[in-house]
Amino acid sequence: MGNVKEILRRTPPPILYHYTTQQGLLGIISDKEIWASHTQYLNDVREFRHALDLVKEEISAMKSEAATNELSRKCLTAMEESVLSGLESINVCVCSFSERGDVLSQWRAYGGATSGFAVGFSGTFLREMSEEYGWLVPVIYDEGLQRSLVRTLLGDVLEENLEKFGNHQEESPGGGNLAKGFALEIPNTQ
Repeated sequence: MGNVKEILRRTPPPILYHYTTQQGLLGIISDKEIWASHTQYLNDVREFRHALDLVKEEISAMKSEAATNELSRKCLTAMEESVLSGLESINVCVCSFSERGDVLSQWRAYGGATSGFAVGFSGTFLREMSEEYGWLVPVIYDEGLQRSLVRTLLGDVLEENLEKFGNHQEESPGGGNLAKGFALEIPNTQ
């Protein structure tokens, strides 16, 4: 099983397909752009909420495990508050690609009512673009692996916060970079 950093560095397939309408294709060609949608405007808004729910559940479990470590509990509580209070300010945009160029569910969801296109892009090119603008990561459907990755990410953020606030003995640790460090697309598989 890989960790978050390994998944972020994973080599993409040679071709990734973006399903779109005729209007979307014309926009891609004329503007030389592919647009990403904010998570609150996705076809299924539960996808991002599922990821946040996993984060909240894993933070809660970590707080129970850290019952005797006061600084860890404070950091985890601050991380939890950061996720809960900053939900509206988390700015994550998503552009979806598929490893397969002919999938009925993708045609139905993104091809439009009358005609659609599956535009193939070089995986290497998309990887290079993602390094400047975000991440190109596979969607993980296995909930056990989702939880493991979320736990690893939270552990890394907790360790960073403990180091930052433990060394300086600050009275009130903040959420650190939890909101900006969490941008994995983890859809609900139910």
